[in-house]
Amino acid sequence: TVTAKNKVTGTTIASGITKIRTTASAYSPTTAVKVLLLGDSLLANNVPAFEGEIIALNNQRTGITLTLMGSHGISPQLHEGNPGWKITDYTTVGRDYFKFTCTGSSNALVQDSTQLTNNGKTFVIRKITIIDSSNFYLECSRSDSTGNPIPTASNLVISFPSSQIGVQINYSAAVKISGNPFWYGGISFSSYLSTLNQGTPDIIIIGLGINDVFGELTDANATARAETNLTALDSLIDSIKLAAPNVRIGLMCPTPPADQNAFGVNYGLNQPQARYKRNILLWSKVLINKYLNKEISQKIYLVSSNLNLDTVYGYPTVVQPVNARSPTITETVQIDSVHPNTAGFNQLADSIYSFIRFVSITAGA
Repeated sequence: TVTAKNKVTGTTIASGITKIRTTASAYSPTTAVKVLLLGDSLLANNVPAFEGEIIALNNQRTGITLTLMGSHGISPQLHEGNPGWKITDYTTVGRDYFKFTCTGSSNALVQDSTQLTNNGKTFVIRKITIIDSSNFYLECSRSDSTGNPIPTASNLVISFPSSQIGVQINYSAAVKISGNPFWYGGISFSSYLSTLNQGTPDIIIIGLGINDVFGELTDANATARAETNLTALDSLIDSIKLAAPNVRIGLMCPTPPADQNAFGVNYGLNQPQARYKRNILLWSKVLINKYLNKEISQKIYLVSSNLNLDTVYGYPTVVQPVNARSPTITETVQIDSVHPNTAGFNQLADSIYSFIRFVSITAGA
């Protein structure tokens, strides 16, 4: 039984009952498990502290041969995470990407890292496809402004990292394409798997919602957005089930945020912590009510990724003066509102790996 009380008066605010389920720390025989991590920046930006930690946790135990899948990251730390993305980015034609047909060497280019400029526009490489020794494709997103005009010059110039600034990449064609990896004129998870060519996942973990309700100003709007977008998520889940009927799908509850200091640093007056926290609470309520008790009938699970993150020490901080007139008196303040530090991402990995291990070894029993 979990009870929340007023810490001053001791009055009970709410109470609920939950089950704690465990699996053996050692298990035989070994089960091969493929996992696809799908979501926003929490599943995209911190590979060493998240995807890498999931692999490390598995390597400390017996029973599972774990393979991560996806078109992003560097093997074995693969994923399908995209910073800032919402459910609509994965269930519609999504964001405009650009596909460049290039000549020369791609050795200097790093997926999800190298930035390029063209005609005053900035691009980030999202996918590199080698054709042969002197030809390749680049799929890129825009990162500098709204609007997506087709590039006009005949070369791309590296603007990041600093060691490669000024290097030119020649291209002969540039076309606008869908950034949604599941979009083939419609949602087709089977086409995605065929293109990915990494097999069929046993487990898919979906971490979305933070960006879906970000900026909503009222409870009514946040709830309506959650209901609309989670209904749209069903279309992706249906396509997943059609291509992989036995896959187990884990839906992550959004992680709690840092404090108001971090929101002030990141967003000024545009997004207060209290409103953000309220929005993800409402999202979680809709998520839980919609997918509760679907483990047996649909192999859909709720993942308690919101319960194991230390919001005091699990977010990045800096030490700074308490005010401009007291430069020698300092305090530690948080500076990132929604992206944890290494310890926080490791805690998130603990939650995700616990889910992976449970459904792998027990088959969700």
